[in-house]
Amino acid sequence: MGYFYDTTEKILIEQYVSEHMGEIKSKITEEAVFEAGIDLLIAEPTPERPFRSLVTCGMGAIPLELPQYLSMHRINRAELVLHLSPEWQLKSRLDWPIRLMHWLSRLPLDDASLIRDLAIFELDAFLEHDNPYRAVMLHYCNECHLLDPFVRLPRKDRVIFMELIPLLPAELDYIEAHSAEEFLRDVHRFLPLAADQTRQPVTKQLSGE
Repeated sequence: MGYFYDTTEKILIEQYVSEHMGEIKSKITEEAVFEAGIDLLIAEPTPERPFRSLVTCGMGAIPLELPQYLSMHRINRAELVLHLSPEWQLKSRLDWPIRLMHWLSRLPLDDASLIRDLAIFELDAFLEHDNPYRAVMLHYCNECHLLDPFVRLPRKDRVIFMELIPLLPAELDYIEAHSAEEFLRDVHRFLPLAADQTRQPVTKQLSGE
């Protein structure tokens, strides 16, 4: 038994991404599909959202163990979103953002509780010589919540979008010294944070450096 969207469900996810994140110019389709079929949609920058977005399409076919305040409303599925600077060009399937998204989106197949708000995943296995980030933190997509909080599937379940916040070493240190909740509260005005080769730690602005 596998976990797959049908054609209608794929269209609903793609329509949501096109409407709220940007035009889908390209799609990375999984070459080998076994337990789940998870594609990656690449939404182009817009004047309102000056960054490129990498969005999973298919992870939502896998039921998750989300908190009761979500599951009681039949919100028990999610897709992942990673924002990239508009200059960031994805050159191959081996680029670390693509490998990271494929890896994270398959974690629920082994443990449905791993995908949760404020979960942190270190990037040791995805590092490249020019990658300044050391971890990503999952967080319910605030802008999605304000625009349209979920996609309702024909099966009646609802899919939310979870944003991957890329963390620089100083930001990861801040979280370890305080907490993920405090970090998110302090940097809320800077969200969404995109992966950018030139981005400086937002914690510098918190400390007044």
